[in-house]
Amino acid sequence: MARDLNGAAVLLAGASGGLGTAIGRALTDRGATLTLLGRSEEHLASCALAGLGGPHVAGDIADPDTGVRAVQAHLD
Repeated sequence: MARDLNGAAVLLAGASGGLGTAIGRALTDRGATLTLLGRSEEHLASCALAGLGGPHVAGDIADPDTGVRAVQAHLD
């Protein structure tokens, strides 16, 4: 049974890869609002254009600055 995620805000790391895109699609289909985080700006932009989320941040999640930027984009 699919859980309703209307109103849920999700920061999705790994969004620019195949599995992350599939997870993003599943979350969006259930009503979640996404902020996408991944290493490839180009892939993230494509995901956003395909309806997978609003803001997106390119970078490596292992870098603390990337995490800060992702949370800030999510809150904005």
